[in-house]
Amino acid sequence: MVIYISSSISNFREKLQKRMDVPYANIWNVYKPAIFFGLYHKIDYIKFLAHRGKKKVFWTGGDIKNLKHNKNKKWQERIANADAEHYCENEVEQRVLMSMKIFPDVYPMIFTETDNTVTFQKNTNPHIYMTAHAGREKEYGVDILRLAAVEFPNYRFHIYGLQGEVMDNLDYGILSENDFNEVTKDYQCAVRLNRFDGFSETVAKAVLRGQYAITTIEYPEIAYANSLESFMYELDKIQYKTTPNYQGRDYWIKELEESKWKLLS
Repeated sequence: MVIYISSSISNFREKLQKRMDVPYANIWNVYKPAIFFGLYHKIDYIKFLAHRGKKKVFWTGGDIKNLKHNKNKKWQERIANADAEHYCENEVEQRVLMSMKIFPDVYPMIFTETDNTVTFQKNTNPHIYMTAHAGREKEYGVDILRLAAVEFPNYRFHIYGLQGEVMDNLDYGILSENDFNEVTKDYQCAVRLNRFDGFSETVAKAVLRGQYAITTIEYPEIAYANSLESFMYELDKIQYKTTPNYQGRDYWIKELEESKWKLLS
């Protein structure tokens, strides 16, 4: 088996090769069993449709939106009719794919190897963090986190991945992945407020380190908040957490390993 990784997520190439322990196909072999990570654009579509070996697609989020809004609707039909297995990371993605007659199984994944060491530290003035992209602040819920900083003055909030206007208890930063992992290791809770999203690596890393997480997409053993009120309610609980989230950590260690092996089988 080989893996193909869309150029749109090429930054994950080295991580995925290590995580999956399967070679990346530098030279295209149309007959080898293959997993396509991401179908983002026309070149991906053509390569996938022309492949003659057993093939699987792991949809990563943005590629689903691209296909849904592609003006040439024939790509949807061609991909849906191809002899392939499809996978995505949550039921939100699954529903959109099913609307295009693509029927995936749901297997959340993490693309990065982690050591799963528990690093959570109790703190009655908890550190809450998110990652976001410049120009997409609304999508990531930056405005909501800034509002939360006003509501919880005893909390410390961090937004990584962009610059912005700091507050007394909220700051921004752009860090390398290694620095991000080091800085956030003792924090208490990761937040992911995207309404359409894959299984966030930020959230995955948090729960694997025994931290807590709040998301707007439902996942087992992760706090779910689909409104401003429910988000504030879940956020309020974090200051009372005195022990690591062992239950969530144990669940996701098992779930993410099972997802990997199901995809490789």
